[in-house]
Amino acid sequence: MKERRGDIRIQLISEKARIIGVRSIPYDQILEMADISRDGIFFKTDKPLPPQEIVKVMLELPGELGVLELVGKVCRIVWKESKKRPTSVKGFAIQLYPLDFNTEKIWNAYRIYMRNKQIVVVSKRIIDEFFGPSKSPTRPLY
Repeated sequence: MKERRGDIRIQLISEKARIIGVRSIPYDQILEMADISRDGIFFKTDKPLPPQEIVKVMLELPGELGVLELVGKVCRIVWKESKKRPTSVKGFAIQLYPLDFNTEKIWNAYRIYMRNKQIVVVSKRIIDEFFGPSKSPTRPLY
């Protein structure tokens, strides 16, 4: 299947966001994000929102930086996990509405931060598998 996005997806591990339905459905949930891209977010859930539902996404920024508020609409729903794609999960994707200049800069910085954070987490797992959890190097090897 050809990728239709113009930007890469950043796979996330255990990152959550608050989703608030703003149009027709009373909805206020904290959901795990599976991945993010420049234009959207995919959320893991067994209870997806309907297509075209408008949502507000509240992301807690790292440290004491506050909350980033994004708005978008549900553009894709995955009702079941696919046997053809072992990484597929149930949930829904939202396409973000265009961001103002400042919000876009914060969103881009958040995506870079999350990508780097995931690289560190995965690298630590690989090191732990290779050296064992108690034998991980505590200082650089050079």
